[in-house]
Amino acid sequence: RHIEQLVAEIELLKKLHDEEVAELRKQIEYSKMTAELDGDRPDLAVASRSVQEAEKWYKSKFDTLKEHAGKHEEHMKTMKDEITTFHNKVTELQSQIDQLEDMDGVIAQMEPQLCETKLEMTKYPQDYQELLHIKLQLDVEITTYRKLLEEEEQRLGIAKDQTLINLQYTSVFRIVLKIEVRGASVLIPLSGALVKGNSLYSVNSQSQCQCGDSNTTSYGPMLL
Repeated sequence: RHIEQLVAEIELLKKLHDEEVAELRKQIEYSKMTAELDGDRPDLAVASRSVQEAEKWYKSKFDTLKEHAGKHEEHMKTMKDEITTFHNKVTELQSQIDQLEDMDGVIAQMEPQLCETKLEMTKYPQDYQELLHIKLQLDVEITTYRKLLEEEEQRLGIAKDQTLINLQYTSVFRIVLKIEVRGASVLIPLSGALVKGNSLYSVNSQSQCQCGDSNTTSYGPMLL
């Protein structure tokens, strides 16, 4: 039992010793830290000045960058407006291109009709020349017959309003000059005169030309 008391006493003393050692170590560490802080105070002042200068430099840089950012923002806005304008122009041009493509399609569709019309137009001068040639032949022959008729009227004493001349064309498309005097009629074929289609040339005493669409054309008392 006495031994147990001694052991307990030793353990208590050991614990107190350890606590004292720990306390001393804390005091030593604290003293050491205080000494280091006292020795580093000039460096902290320098560091403080450096921090202030750094803040000032960064503030200056920030203001500069902010100014540049404002300018770039304005430039970007201008560029955006220009892009919008160009986009509108592109849209308008695309619309015009689409319209032109549609017109090209219409032109392509009308091209065969245009070619056909041109081909028909090339025939008109030839037809006109043929008809003009026929008219000239008729004028010559009718003038000849008119002179003969006028001489015969003068010889017989017949008034002009009692004489009727008709131009007819037969089934073989030859023009025939029909002269009617006081109920009597005479048919005189005009040599070499052909009628084109259903057109009929009639010439009166004043050498005027008309076209008819019937197989026989009469003009009353006019000299044809």
